[in-house]
Amino acid sequence: MPSRRILFAYAVVALIALDRVAATHRVFSEVLDEPIHVLAGYEWLKGIPYTMDPSHPPLGRIVAGIPLVMAGEQASEGDPVPRGNSLLYWHDHYEHNLANARRPMLLFLLIGMIATAAWTAHYFGHVAGVLAMAMYASLPPLLGHAGIVTTDSPVAALMAVALLTFDWWLDASTWKRTIVLGIVIGLGALTKYSFVVFFPVSAVVIVLARWLWGERPPHPPSAPSPPLRGGEGRTDNLSSTTLRPAKRGEGARRADEGRFGKYAQFALSLLVAFLVVWGGYKFEFDTLAHASHYPYGISTVFVPKSMAEKALWFDAHVKVPAPLFITGLGMVTEHNRRGHPSFLLGEYRDMGWW
Repeated sequence: MPSRRILFAYAVVALIALDRVAATHRVFSEVLDEPIHVLAGYEWLKGIPYTMDPSHPPLGRIVAGIPLVMAGEQASEGDPVPRGNSLLYWHDHYEHNLANARRPMLLFLLIGMIATAAWTAHYFGHVAGVLAMAMYASLPPLLGHAGIVTTDSPVAALMAVALLTFDWWLDASTWKRTIVLGIVIGLGALTKYSFVVFFPVSAVVIVLARWLWGERPPHPPSAPSPPLRGGEGRTDNLSSTTLRPAKRGEGARRADEGRFGKYAQFALSLLVAFLVVWGGYKFEFDTLAHASHYPYGISTVFVPKSMAEKALWFDAHVKVPAPLFITGLGMVTEHNRRGHPSFLLGEYRDMGWW
């Protein structure tokens, strides 16, 4: 348990960071995609099908929409951006409504700071934890995104929590920790599709780092020989030496069973994560074509061109859980494949410069 001084230092760092970001809520006007994010979260909370730009999962948007729904705001009819702006301009209180939508993003900044500090303190102590929190709270990208309604601050926070939880699970893979890990992975996947890529890579790095630092799969120690009376001790030592290869084989078998159990537990955590993601999409079970209305057949993004007809048939006839999650993942994949218009020093490119 950290001392009162350490707890006070954590609190000071966190409050300064939160106050710095909150001070910008009424200063900067909305960024280009804030109305869409706000509207998507609002519609999810209102029970409207989540078809508003499914290229982003809903968790961060839902959190941003809670204050607007609680305030009784009503979206207008029409195109998405004007509808999102109608929420921000509700009753001509633009600054107030915009700050209301942005304020929940502070929660993700706080979660990210706590996760970073906790992970650091676990290995290097609480002084290092305070410094890590201060460094996290000093990064301009994290502070900037925490001040606006996008999906970047939520994924930064949940990535830190997921990696901390994964490392905690590796320390002792109990069934309780397995369930917690699955819940956290599922919540992370509901923040941004980049989590689906970066978390597995980071998890592999953690496993390799622990292995390089000397961690090996656990081998249960063999039971010591019972003490014998009189001068029989030396004879017992010799006999235990001769029996040691058999005990080593038994220990290896138990270790293999332990590894198999760990793999089974991790598979369970992935199943829990799947259920969390499915719940984030209200347990929808539908065909990709009917749920998303994607004009080109979203499954064609994931298969070779020679299988395009089969992919289109799959989209139209096979029901899947959370079809909009798959749709969004396909949209992001296609976006990355085609690139994004960019401009630098008088030159246009679709794939960037670096």
